[in-house]
Amino acid sequence: MNRVCSIDGCSRIPEPYKTICSMHRSRLRRWGSFGDDDPRRLVRASGIERFVNRIEVSPSGCWLWQGATYRDGYGVFRVGGVHVRAHRWAYRRYVKAIPPTLHIDHLCSVKTCVNPDHLEAVTTQENTRRWKARTGSGPNRKEAECSAPSLPSSSRSSSR
Repeated sequence: MNRVCSIDGCSRIPEPYKTICSMHRSRLRRWGSFGDDDPRRLVRASGIERFVNRIEVSPSGCWLWQGATYRDGYGVFRVGGVHVRAHRWAYRRYVKAIPPTLHIDHLCSVKTCVNPDHLEAVTTQENTRRWKARTGSGPNRKEAECSAPSLPSSSRSSSR
C-alpha cells in the first residue's frame, strides 16, 4: 500500500512514520501552516515561533529538537544571523541567563532535548562528573566493563 501526504491535492510520499510529506512539514515548521497562499509566509516568524515549530514532545517529556544538529548531536538554531545551540537558547529563554563559567547539563541524557525542565546550569567539573557517572567512563571503566576474573599468569599463553 502506497502512502501519500495527507494534505489535499498532494501526491508526495511522506517520511517514514509521518503523515505529511517533507515539503509540507517544512512549511509547517517555517510558517505554521501548509498553504501556498498563507500571508504569514511573507513575514519571517519570530525566534520563539521558529523554535517551537521545531520541537516534538516525546512520551518521556523531552522536547526533541527536530531542526538542524551539529555533528556532535546537539541541536543548532539560527537567531539574529548567529548559530546557537538549541538547548542553550531554550535555557536562556525559559529559565535565565547562563553565566560564562557554566555548562548546560541534560538531566535526561538526551542531546536533542531542549525542555528547560531537563536542563541545568552546572560547572565544567560537575558536568564531567555526571557524564562519567552516566556512561561508566573514568578511572574504574575497565572494572565496570568486564567483571570476569582475570586468568592466573601460569595459564596465559606466551607468544615469545
